[in-house]
Amino acid sequence: MKNSAFFTALSFYARVLAGVLAAIGIVSIIALQTGWLTLFSEADDRAPQSDALALNAEEPAVAANGYKVIMSQMIPVDSSLTYDISAEVRSIAPADVKNGLARTYLGVATFDKDRKEIRGGPGTYRYAGAINFRLYSDAGWRVLSGSITGEGDEAHTQFRPGTRYVRIVALLNYVSGDQQAETEDMTTEIRNVRFAPRLNMNSDK
Repeated sequence: MKNSAFFTALSFYARVLAGVLAAIGIVSIIALQTGWLTLFSEADDRAPQSDALALNAEEPAVAANGYKVIMSQMIPVDSSLTYDISAEVRSIAPADVKNGLARTYLGVATFDKDRKEIRGGPGTYRYAGAINFRLYSDAGWRVLSGSITGEGDEAHTQFRPGTRYVRIVALLNYVSGDQQAETEDMTTEIRNVRFAPRLNMNSDK
């Protein structure tokens, strides 16, 4: 009788344990599928990285050998807002050139509501970020920055009247007249291009 009672109790606790393990398994499967629980292996690319790696990550640079115009995709804008534009650039001189010079422009091409390009006023483009910036190869990476807001034909810091879209544009290794010899063999790299509206903060609730 004692053995029978022992095996009956053992069987009962075994069923309880099996039920608990099954419940844990079901909850784990649901959590994995919903993203609440994530498993990482050492080789998993999604595994968390250190803050230092994330903070020091840089976008790949786009390089231009000799004169080149590069543009971004088309971006909708509200000309009543102020937009900040910036980029990191550096120039690389040929081995036989000491402290070579590359001239750089950074700005926007402007387009109307039908996405047709608008011209007129100062410049082929609106160079709100940099106009004829003298980029020397010994200087390393330099930050070009500026802002653009409102509509008008008086300055590069204004959108052209009717602007509803822009493309970010950079003129790398710009050449004009007697600059030909100093620029044609230069390489310029550009990275971390930024264009974004400023946020207006207020204390009203």
